[in-house]
Amino acid sequence: MSLVAKERPPLAWAALQHNLGAVLLHLGLWTCGTEGVAEAERAVAALRGSLDIYGHDAHPAQWAEAHRCLALALELVGDLGAEDADRHYSEALVHARAALEELGNHLPRSGADDVVELEQRLVAKLAEVP
Repeated sequence: MSLVAKERPPLAWAALQHNLGAVLLHLGLWTCGTEGVAEAERAVAALRGSLDIYGHDAHPAQWAEAHRCLALALELVGDLGAEDADRHYSEALVHARAALEELGNHLPRSGADDVVELEQRLVAKLAEVP
C-alpha cells in the first residue's frame, strides 16, 4: 500500500511509508473489530514497504525502528482477533528481536527497554495460544 509515488527519492518514500504505518497503527489501536484489524494490516503493509528501502547496513537505526513498529502492528493484528494470532505473534517476535539486536546500538537504554517489554509480552502471548 502506498499513497505516495515510489518514484520520490527512496529515503523520503521510506520515511513516508514508515510514518504512514505509524499513523495506521494508532488508528488500529483506536478502532474496534474488523476496521481495527484492517488498519493494523495496512500498517503492516506500509512498514514492510519502508523496509524495502531501509537496509540494515545502510540505515541501521531506521531499519531497527521499522522492525519495532512492524512488531507492534503484527501484535495488534493478533490482539484484534485474527484467526491466526499465533502466526502474527510469532512474526512480531522475529521483528522485535531484530529491532532489539540493533536498537541497543542506536537508542538510549530506555528505548531498548520498550522493545524488551514487547519481546516478553509476545513470548507470553505465544505461550497462551492453544
